[in-house]
Amino acid sequence: LGLPLTPQKIRLMKKIGKILSWIFSFMENYIFKFWDVLPLRLRQKMTMLGWKIYLPLHRLLLGRRTAIHPDSSYEYHALSTIMWWSRFF
Repeated sequence: LGLPLTPQKIRLMKKIGKILSWIFSFMENYIFKFWDVLPLRLRQKMTMLGWKIYLPLHRLLLGRRTAIHPDSSYEYHALSTIMWWSRFF
């Protein structure tokens, strides 16, 4: 990254890394396995409910300031914000 320091040598960064590692490990081992066990129809309903809650919230708080172009639709802005987090998984 071109940083003048090495993040692995900073104690706080090591602790944050360990905490995030534990959280992601928990998610992979339990939450994702639980999600896979649920029937597909229930997963679809939960996903649609989450989107119905998230889209108005995103529209209210962030609006059209999060995607490539301000003239894009609200749905595109909200989806690009959500998909940004998928890079971690």
